[in-house]
Amino acid sequence: MQRISLGASSDRPAPRLRTLKLRHRREEKSRRGVSVVNAAQADKQATQRTEVEHLLKTFSTQKQLEGGVLKIRSLEGKDINNGVALLASAFESTLQSKPTVLVKKLLLQCLTEVPGGVCLVAELSSEGDPNDVEQTLVGIVALSFTPSTREADVPIPCPDSATYLSSMAVAANQRRRGIASHLLMACEELLQAIGGVDIWLHVQMEDQSARSLYTSAGYADQATEPTSFFFKNRPRKILMQKVLREGSNALTWANEEVPES
Repeated sequence: MQRISLGASSDRPAPRLRTLKLRHRREEKSRRGVSVVNAAQADKQATQRTEVEHLLKTFSTQKQLEGGVLKIRSLEGKDINNGVALLASAFESTLQSKPTVLVKKLLLQCLTEVPGGVCLVAELSSEGDPNDVEQTLVGIVALSFTPSTREADVPIPCPDSATYLSSMAVAANQRRRGIASHLLMACEELLQAIGGVDIWLHVQMEDQSARSLYTSAGYADQATEPTSFFFKNRPRKILMQKVLREGSNALTWANEEVPES
């Protein structure tokens, strides 16, 4: 009897169908690989943020002063009232003066915005007795790592990814003891510990004392606020920067969204 050929076996896919299935498998494998990478990146970034947040909240260092020890540490809730009084007194009768309620809001934000920003405070103790701390703070400074945690509408803003220093003040009866310089060094110590590369700040052109402090600490002018026809009487500002190390900024977590898994 003559056999009739029916062509390709029905249980074997056609060449085109096999190609489509192989492509689908490769695409599915690729998607799984991307998902795994994204999950790993998200975990790494979350771990880094947690570590940085802990360091920002617990940072502490001591500096030796003549006749005492200066402890510089992260702002705590108990410091709010004394911090408000210190900032209000330091900037009283200046164009940088702000209502007490706004100063308090600034310090409260410093507590809640970690790791987007942090405040450091300085307190003085008698030499030989580091636990004998005065009730009032002698210094304060703020650092911000994201644009959302710094003042908006600045004529010459620093780069978005930069660390920005502001609101530095020293108690009037403790000035000329090197406290401001120690605050700057503490900021640099903290920033290097979390992988930052530089610090930016603004200073008024007419404030020769502050400009001298920053220049001697290694800060360099980067830009000068142009003269404004509408604000002729407002002091112009200079944008300054200090480079702490060469290389890429490790604070990418501050300005990037955590990848979705």
